[in-house]
Amino acid sequence: MGALRTYIAALAALTATHAVALPNSPEDRARAFADCAGRYSAVAEHARLFDGDAAEEAEAHRNLFITLLEATLPDIDTSTRTSLNWRIDSKAAHAALLSTAAFTLDAKRAQFARDAAKRHIAVCSALILPV
Repeated sequence: MGALRTYIAALAALTATHAVALPNSPEDRARAFADCAGRYSAVAEHARLFDGDAAEEAEAHRNLFITLLEATLPDIDTSTRTSLNWRIDSKAAHAALLSTAAFTLDAKRAQFARDAAKRHIAVCSALILPV
């Protein structure tokens, strides 16, 4: 019940302060939360290479999305294993963008990856209040 209360409080805070379009179905919300948890995991790992302070903030965001994901799982017909797969897939995809942005020698490709990574994180950031 504690996770459900956290989920409800987070949604109430979101709707009170932002005009955020959360996915309509519980399955889509769970997938969005899993994707964001994975993306922030990748950001945290990447930040440890370059900026340790940013890693802590990314980890806090990841933990929030994991809490939101766990709160939605009882409402859907998806296993914890499936949600973990979503997180891992999202983390791998985001890590690839961050690596391309940081290490490729092709400036256009690096900029494309940097912009894509920023867009994906912006979607996640719009779902939560600043931590």
